[in-house]
Amino acid sequence: MVMRLGGYNFVWNPDTVTIPEMKKSVSRLETYQGSAIFQWESFLEGTLVGLWWEWMSEAQYEVLRNQYLSLDPRKWIASQHEAFIVYVTSLGGKYIETGLDEFPYRLDVQMTLDLRSTVSASTTTTTTTTAP
Repeated sequence: MVMRLGGYNFVWNPDTVTIPEMKKSVSRLETYQGSAIFQWESFLEGTLVGLWWEWMSEAQYEVLRNQYLSLDPRKWIASQHEAFIVYVTSLGGKYIETGLDEFPYRLDVQMTLDLRSTVSASTTTTTTTTAP
């Protein structure tokens, strides 16, 4: 499986990825005669996804860093199954030099993405109210 962030194909896919899970928003409000319940469709918006690499080349890290620091933080991340609109909220890793100047790398690289929506997702919200 090849992952993409914006127009960039990851050279080395993450070793570990947080699997995004749907959330559901439900609110309960007490009334004088019981309660009212408001619920909306399940959603992925606001889910944080962590990507971890044990190590990565400095070249790949720099490309990802440029994606993170770009003026428009909204990116697309795509896999074989779905594409999401995401914000890259953090990226870091320990810089390691080797005896060969042309191959520095990063250890323990962590990237956090904030899922905003799937590309094909609808933005409509429905409300269901129940009364006693």
